[in-house]
Amino acid sequence: MDSRNYTKLECSKLYNSLSCIPLILKDKNTIIDLWNDTTVAGTIHDVDGFMNITMINVVFIDQQGKMRPLDNFFVLARNVKYIHIPNEVDVTQALEKLFNKKPRDMKDKQPQKSFKLKRAQKYQLETLRELAAQQENQESDEASQGTSSENTA
Repeated sequence: MDSRNYTKLECSKLYNSLSCIPLILKDKNTIIDLWNDTTVAGTIHDVDGFMNITMINVVFIDQQGKMRPLDNFFVLARNVKYIHIPNEVDVTQALEKLFNKKPRDMKDKQPQKSFKLKRAQKYQLETLRELAAQQENQESDEASQGTSSENTA
């Protein structure tokens, strides 16, 4: 996603719902219609995993059409009715780019081995060594028997 640290619940909501739409519109100018028939136009600055949106350089348009310029504005997810996607944004390409990234904490991270797994692997290696030793003993016994039978003949 981005440099922000999301909780597991936020990641789940981002990947399994439309909460990712404002995330792909981050740092882009857009218009958000709210359920109370007001509109907010501005630049999306930050989005959390629950689709709460922080916008900057905002123009707030109320029900009567009056415009009020604001420096920043916070929109709760439950108040969002529509998010207008700008024409220059290719949604499918942006979503592919977003979802093909690995989260920072999962890059090159090896899963930790449990005590039970470590013990099982240790016993497996010991068994393999014992089998290899037995096989060497059998081969050496067969070789020694083969040379002694040739000497007697």
